[in-house]
Amino acid sequence: QDSCLALFLAHQDEIIKTMYDNDIARLQNAHRKLNNAVIEKKIKEKFGIRMTVPDGYFVGREEEDFLWLCFRTPKNDRFVMIYKSPRYELTKENVVAERDRITKAYIQGAVAGAYPVVADLEGYPLAKMMQLRYHIGLELRGLWSSVRDKMGGPFYSFTQVSSDSTFCVTVDGFVYAPQETKRDYLREVEAIVKSIQ
Repeated sequence: QDSCLALFLAHQDEIIKTMYDNDIARLQNAHRKLNNAVIEKKIKEKFGIRMTVPDGYFVGREEEDFLWLCFRTPKNDRFVMIYKSPRYELTKENVVAERDRITKAYIQGAVAGAYPVVADLEGYPLAKMMQLRYHIGLELRGLWSSVRDKMGGPFYSFTQVSSDSTFCVTVDGFVYAPQETKRDYLREVEAIVKSIQ
């Protein structure tokens, strides 16, 4: 038992990462079997990226530079937004500022004048450069809250510079589930974001 525990402790980060990656892959495999080809085609045409969107998501709002996908139940909501912006430097501050600009412009809250923003918490959101297949970009993990309302929840996003270096594309998944544990819902939208090809 002691040697087994020592081995686990020595490799716990690798073990946890492997289990996490396998969980994302399992969800993506399920999404591919029940995908929404119409929305996927729209994403490819508007943003030049391929990704898998499971059935049940619908277009909540569409603008020239923005697409908001929604999955709603009586108890919770899951959202994926995709948007493009003129190219900027991929820093945490820039990505947060652009996300807040987009949500203020395009996502109306339940209360008049309300809209979601990245929550201002010490140490968050967490940001790191990463690679998804052949896409290199900035990953953000954090919490969102509402201006003029009490809504909030977790989000996960990935921002990359386009292949022709003229604009940035962000794919962002966020969850609203006030009476429920949010882990599985966040994992679902993260799997959608990470399906970028």
